[in-house]
Amino acid sequence: MEVRLRESSWGYLATATPGQNDPIIIPRGKTTGGSSSINGQVLFRGIPQDYDNWAEWGNSEWAFTNVLPYFKKLENDLVFPRRRFPRE
Repeated sequence: MEVRLRESSWGYLATATPGQNDPIIIPRGKTTGGSSSINGQVLFRGIPQDYDNWAEWGNSEWAFTNVLPYFKKLENDLVFPRRRFPRE
């Protein structure tokens, strides 16, 4: 569902620039809490075997041990204490 069509968003659009087909949606919350009530970000790690399979199929850079440091960088929250994965 597009955020601009929901009752909880103001439905702002940025003007399209040359080369763009459509204007850019600017989600701005119209609820208590403002935009933080409709914006969010989620990161899911795949299982290590999937990454290792990709490495075996020809791209060794995708091995889980190679991508794990980047997951850790993404998961480094400067506001909330970091919870470690139990098997790392």
